[in-house]
Amino acid sequence: MGEEYEKYLRFTIVRNPWDWAVSNFHYNGGLHRPFIEGSTVAQSSTQPDWVKAMGFKKWLKWWLETLKPSQKKMITNADGELIVDEVLKFEYLQTHFNKLCKQISISIPNALPHLESSVRSENYRGYYDTDTRDLIQSCFEWEIESFDYTFD
Repeated sequence: MGEEYEKYLRFTIVRNPWDWAVSNFHYNGGLHRPFIEGSTVAQSSTQPDWVKAMGFKKWLKWWLETLKPSQKKMITNADGELIVDEVLKFEYLQTHFNKLCKQISISIPNALPHLESSVRSENYRGYYDTDTRDLIQSCFEWEIESFDYTFD
């Protein structure tokens, strides 16, 4: 990415893959994310009717097979090496962000806003059966291992 890129503190935020999938399902069927290579899909927070009609299990298989989402693709180079200096976890975002602010000597905001959150009736664990849980485990093995995620 060049010398200029190397001068900056580069950070990213990752999310538990099981939770990330449920969030994508509810937000708008996973059609808004930058991991969709070459996408021309307009961003919208509305879940399309066809996604609702599929249900989570069928949608998950479609999403993984068709769009091949990956947090890894967004934060690594072609050799699979991280292109960021710091990785913050969504689950601990405020704490990790505060630590980052201290590290670079900037004032810490009182609270980060949580915009465009999806509305769910239950915790992400309730969406999964053994098959779908294992499917996420398989598709996001790198993310799970690299950032110490577990289903529980």
